[in-house]
Amino acid sequence: MAMYRWPIFAAMVVVGGTATAENISSARKELTPTGKLRVGVLVSSLGPSTFYAAQNATTERLEGVTVGLAGALARELGVPLELVPYPSAEALNHSATTGAWDVTFMTVDRHRETLVAFGPAYAVFEATYLVPSASPIRSIADVDQPGIRVSAIREGGLALRLRQALRNASLVPAPTLEVAYEMMRRGQVDAIASQRGRLNALASRHPDTRVLGEGFANGRQAIAVPKHRPAALGFVCRFMEKAKASGEVQRALDAAGLTDETVASPEPC
Repeated sequence: MAMYRWPIFAAMVVVGGTATAENISSARKELTPTGKLRVGVLVSSLGPSTFYAAQNATTERLEGVTVGLAGALARELGVPLELVPYPSAEALNHSATTGAWDVTFMTVDRHRETLVAFGPAYAVFEATYLVPSASPIRSIADVDQPGIRVSAIREGGLALRLRQALRNASLVPAPTLEVAYEMMRRGQVDAIASQRGRLNALASRHPDTRVLGEGFANGRQAIAVPKHRPAALGFVCRFMEKAKASGEVQRALDAAGLTDETVASPEPC
């Protein structure tokens, strides 16, 4: 899939109170080596989520929680913002060491911890399953049974978790939830694992499906920077803690219409 870039220019105003001029100068060198803040974002046709942005049908601009937080960070630094979109978690993972972006947002897991340096989490979510309406699967325990095929986003944190946790069911990764649904519609998988909010969005488009009431895991989504950028990591840590404390993260969730995820707890920087 071709990669397109949408330049979005943030106001050149530094929000006071977060860091000293010296800290901002050091962080700006590591966060904006090209003179602007390049932020890697995932894009989905399902609509915005805590992790994915969506393209506005009217303006063609990207919208969502990560876009809002990226804009706030660019304003804090006093630099222009450039969004670097990716169509799948796998593609974003593979870009982590290419120098294509300076900041991103990812679900925290052991694989991604080898790729990036994570700052604080900004949102927490519950993971569960989507199944066909007529499926005999009614509970989490019903999923891990012989012959059950479970799909999850390839190279995502839940796929890693399920690969280790499933004892009887088999894992069938997919690049996106939309592809996973098509696999389920064709009878190639029996359940789809993802965060509850994303599955609710998918189920709202496909009334032949339902989301289980139980969850099987909780996850954290966090801001991240390329490894070996200590000034950048310190700056985004302070920024995100301020954004949580000020209500900015909650406002971003509200603006995106998200009710299944919550703001993460404070973390030390």
